[in-house]
Amino acid sequence: MVKIILNGEDRTLSKACNLTEALNEWGYKNDMPIAVAVNNVFVPKQDYAKTQLEAENRIEVLMPMQGG
Repeated sequence: MVKIILNGEDRTLSKACNLTEALNEWGYKNDMPIAVAVNNVFVPKQDYAKTQLEAENRIEVLMPMQGG
């Protein structure tokens, strides 16, 4: 089990994995318009699969909001 902090809440991953796998496990789909930062560093979408997560990583997932 790998403990991760997602949007300020403790989460547990079943195994060590990359960012793409973790986002899928948490219900984020590949076609969703999201921005992701790991430990306060923006991760471009093309790098999700290359970004290996480690215990205690802080992940922030942001979705665009409509409005004015």
